Amino acid sequence: MGEFYDYFKTTINDKDTHYWHLCEAAIRTDIQGFAKIVANEIVKYRCQGAEKIHILWYNKAFLGEEHNKTPLIKPFIIPNVGTKDDPKPDDHLEGMIGEHLWYFLMQRIEHNDGPFIELEGPGLNITEGGGDGFALHKTSDGQHRFRLWELKKNSGESTVSSTIGTAYNQLKNRAPEYLAKISMKGGTISDPELKEIYANLVEMWLEGAPEASAGIHCVTCSSKKPRTCFSTFGDRFPELSSPKRLHGMLSTIDEFTAFAQQVREVLWKGL
Repeated sequence: MGEFYDYFKTTINDKDTHYWHLCEAAIRTDIQGFAKIVANEIVKYRCQGAEKIHILWYNKAFLGEEHNKTPLIKPFIIPNVGTKDDPKPDDHLEGMIGEHLWYFLMQRIEHNDGPFIELEGPGLNITEGGGDGFALHKTSDGQHRFRLWELKKNSGESTVSSTIGTAYNQLKNRAPEYLAKISMKGGTISDPELKEIYANLVEMWLEGAPEASAGIHCVTCSSKKPRTCFSTFGDRFPELSSPKRLHGMLSTIDEFTAFAQQVREVLWKGL
């Protein structure tokens, strides 16, 4: 199999109040090949604390080695996916894949915020409450900055613009609640500087402090790529636009819905 990042062409668009990445995957001639790569990356990520589960799944999915460990493997695979006899709704599947694409891409694209101290990946079940994504950076001047992410998928008849508008609203209305949940992690941290950051996440967000920033990611089908994107980001979050602390990401994949279904088939193959 090839590398996940080999399929993407990434460009950055720098605006007065924000910047945004366009991450395009041209896979029309190799949807199945890319689906295998993404499925493997998802299982490897979900099994990072139980590597033997990934090996069992991989050996059956790609090498045809049978096992009798399906009950052991299923809890790592079926959230938001389901089984062949009882599949989860496509909406859940596409959302799950979109969140993992964001997480994998975040580790490679250029950031204005410096290296990660923390990058929270997707949970096993994306329908659980709380913020979709959270990153903590150390900037070039040695300061800490956190970014709360809202992650969306766009499929069906709705426009990308309307999906991003929904993301603006959710981030605007729910961010303090999301950050309150994230702040609980501070109770497990020994570093006093980081402990202070987590203790003040909600306050810094509400004040529009220099440490606070926001991000929105949307994944959609290549054919739905708009001419412009995130154009009103700064208007919706003026308190985070100077200095520039707003980051948008639009990921496009040929035939995204069909691609998601291909990923699901590969995930099931290893059960």
